[in-house]
Amino acid sequence: MRMDEFLAVSAERFGLGAREAEEAVAHLLGLVNEHVGGEEARAFIHAVPDAEHLLATVEGRRSAAGLAALARGLDLRLSGRVRELKALGRLARLGLPPEEVGIFVARFAEFAAANAGTERTERVLSRIPGLENFF
Repeated sequence: MRMDEFLAVSAERFGLGAREAEEAVAHLLGLVNEHVGGEEARAFIHAVPDAEHLLATVEGRRSAAGLAALARGLDLRLSGRVRELKALGRLARLGLPPEEVGIFVARFAEFAAANAGTERTERVLSRIPGLENFF
């Protein structure tokens, strides 16, 4: 499955617009960068079809709106459990029903595992606070 197909299926399944589906996946990929980082994060993102392009597109929109700097500033002040809740809460604010956030994360994990491998996906996503129980 390609990224555009995953986004279309996810948007339909979860009642999201195309932009919200992109933002939700980009948020998960951003968490990979934040919590895993380095070569492991780069390799994982590279293995997921069109993930790099999606991140660049969404970051471009955020930068144009001036939101990227604000989000980074807020992240620096949050820690522990608050960050876990923030990670999942952002997905709900993008339009995912709160009771389906875990299902969305699990579907993304399946999509990523089909392309990046199950072991790598589990290793990477398990390092993100709040996501370790969704795959």
